[in-house]
This record gives sequence, C-alpha cells and structure tokens, in this order.
Amino acid sequence: MMLLDAVYDQAQASTQLLALVGGGGKSTTAFVLARQAKARGLKVLITTTTKMYQPSSDQFDTIIDAENLSYQIDSHDSSASQADRRAFVFSTVAPGSGDTTESAPLRARHYTPSPWPTANICFCYQDIIEDTENKEKNKVTGLSFAMLNKLKSAALFDLIIIEADGAKHLPIKAPSGHEPCIPSFVDTVIAVTGCEVINQKIDPRQIHRWTDFQHITRCKAGEMLDQQVLGRLIAHEDGMFKHAPNRAKRVWIINKVELSPNYIAVKALAMALLRQEMRLDVICLANMQASIPIKEVMTKRSITMSDEDG
Repeated sequence: MMLLDAVYDQAQASTQLLALVGGGGKSTTAFVLARQAKARGLKVLITTTTKMYQPSSDQFDTIIDAENLSYQIDSHDSSASQADRRAFVFSTVAPGSGDTTESAPLRARHYTPSPWPTANICFCYQDIIEDTENKEKNKVTGLSFAMLNKLKSAALFDLIIIEADGAKHLPIKAPSGHEPCIPSFVDTVIAVTGCEVINQKIDPRQIHRWTDFQHITRCKAGEMLDQQVLGRLIAHEDGMFKHAPNRAKRVWIINKVELSPNYIAVKALAMALLRQEMRLDVICLANMQASIPIKEVMTKRSITMSDEDG
C-alpha cells in the first residue's frame, strides 16, 4: 500500500488538510506524500504553521509566498467553478524581470497567473529566515490558521500538507505548551517517530523536550521505551496527538524501521497498541528514504477483524 492510500480519502471531494507532528522524518514524509499525490494527478500545497527548512528546488514545482497566494485568491472570481479555480498556478517572479520561479529571488512580492500543470506540488511560505553562514539551511515561517482556512475553502488544491511542530532532528518528542500548531479544521494528523528508539533503553539525548516527555509517559532514563511508554504518549491529551480534533483521523508512522534490530518485535508492539482502547486509526511501518517507503499498514479495523476471525 502507498502512504497516500493510508491517509487520503479519495471519496472526499473537498480539499483535505494533513498535519505532520513528531520527529524522525516529518519533512521527508511530507514530500513523499506530495510526490505520490502528484503521480495520481492531485494538486498539492506544502507549508508549515511554525518553521521548517526551506526545501530544495527539486522537491517542488512551484514556490510562492503567502502574500501572493492570498492576493490571487482574493482577486479571482469567487463565483467560478471549482474546476475553473484550479486552472491557475502561482509563480513568484522578480519585479520587472519576467523571470519564472526558478530564477527569481524568493522574497519577491509579485505574481503571475499561468496555466496550471496536470499535476503540481506547490510550496508556500510567509517569510524566509536566512542563515548567513549556510544558505542551504535557511528556514521559512509558515501560514496562519486563517490563511489555511481560506485556502481550504478556496479548493485550489486537493491536498494541503503542513508541518505543525519541530523536533531538532531527533526521533521522538513530546509537545511543549505551545505545540503543536494544528488548526481545528484539519482532517488527518500524522505523527512520525524514528524506529531506532523503540524497544531500546531511554536516552534523554534522543528525545526532544525530555522533561515534557518524562512527565507525560512517567518514564525514567535507562528504562525501555516499550509498548507501555508509547501507549501513554499516544493516549495522553498532551502527548503525541495533542490538539488533534476529535473528528480527525490519527495516523502513526514508525519510520526508519531498517534501523531496528528486531522488526518483528516492533510490528508486534504496533499491533498491540492498535488493540488498546485509544484514539489511533492507522499505524504504518516505513522507511521513508526507500523507493517503496511503506513496509506494512495496520488499521484498528483490520486488527479487530483479524482478532474476531481468529
């Protein structure tokens, strides 16, 4: 199964909003999803509600700042059909240059409507935070909830993917007081965890916001990061799915399974957690860097049916 099939509801006609939280490969997951959606002919927007690293140009087809995108939505005829509204693509251009996105400065504040490609991945940002020592490590700030709601209502994209928190490149985390930045109208919340810490001794150096993690899971350094600890993290109102709306689908991606010394044990842990009475709909075992990222997909429904048949 493709990751897209596990998180995207093809029967739903309106724009779907997906939020990525956690650690262990959120950005990689976002662009894997975007490429799979593009291959299906879907139009995708990727952005953040906090900060994220500016992606490389080979990861998207179009880049635009929030001001341009907002201007385009406002200036377009609101009475147009959904198909007509999707007949535009937005490109950032240098003032007076006529250059396309690829050659234009990212801070430009002009737009050029042009024919929408058959499939498209668009990256949108608010502002760029430049790294004076390494331009490749520039970060961008993202969109407000109001802007995301406006985009979702405009139905210009089939899928909007947002990064909703940060993890300092660590495989697992607990949210702090202000995190994650998830709007109430999100359709799916996807939590990502690096498999290298699962069923291993707990090392605070591998956990982002260790104090919060320790408080939520009631664990200690040196204990095993096992089913019990992860179950508390998933179930706690301030844990893995903090701020996820009750109606939103909840997906847990255990990424980098190739780093686990015992894949069978990780799979058994995932199945056991799905059997528990907690809000968790899907677990994906994955290696997001592989050509076929998803190794296995388990759902609460499939586990329940299997148990009943057995």
